[in-house]
Amino acid sequence: MLYVNTHVLVCDLFCGTGNFHLTLKEAMNPRGIPRSVLGERYLREPAILEIFPFGRSTWWRGIKEGRFPAGIKLSPRVTVWRASDIDALIQSLSK
Repeated sequence: MLYVNTHVLVCDLFCGTGNFHLTLKEAMNPRGIPRSVLGERYLREPAILEIFPFGRSTWWRGIKEGRFPAGIKLSPRVTVWRASDIDALIQSLSK
C-alpha cells in the first residue's frame, strides 16, 4: 500500500527488518533507489522497434530463428521483453 504525505512517502514494503520509508525527494529521484526495489523493466514492441533499424517482420523472424530474445506473453496480443535482454542484444550486436 502506498501513502503520500507532503513530507514523507511511505512504501509499506516489508524488508524483513521493518517498513521501507522514502522521503518525497528520494521518491522523485529513482536513481537513489536500489534496483531491487524498482524491479525489472519491460519493453513492448514499438519501443524496441524505435531502438533497432528494422521492421516488425524482421524482429519476429529473428525471434523465431533464435537471433533475438524471446518475449514474455502477457495476453494473446501483448508481448513484452526484459530491458536487460534488449541491453544484452545491443551489446552483442555492437561487437
